[in-house]
Amino acid sequence: MNNPQIPTPLDASMQLDAAATFTANSGSAAYDNGESAGGLYPYAPNMQGVPFALVINVDAITVAGTNAYTIKMQTSPDNSTWTDASATLTLTATGAVTLAFTMNARFVRRVLAVSGNSTPSITLDTYMTANVLK
Repeated sequence: MNNPQIPTPLDASMQLDAAATFTANSGSAAYDNGESAGGLYPYAPNMQGVPFALVINVDAITVAGTNAYTIKMQTSPDNSTWTDASATLTLTATGAVTLAFTMNARFVRRVLAVSGNSTPSITLDTYMTANVLK
């Protein structure tokens, strides 16, 4: 994994996943960034294009056979139609890594793809944060 700079202190209200183990594809619950849910960064039309980061803490990973793990972010204006908001990042080791994405709609979720032939398993937790450092 890379040597990330964590952009800001992690805020529990911006956590998408508590530490959990995944053995199959998974999408996080949608995070409603709108005012009606009291979002930390209320969505408004002028928020389009605001840079965010997903901080991924990988606690355990089974690297064997053809096992593979990828993660990306998606956004939605209506919590129904989803559009990719980031590149796809391949997770290969334990540690922390960041994935930059653009907040361009009210709802956001994390999408994890898990595949392989050697009992794939990954344990991670994720947080969103604004102010991506480059």
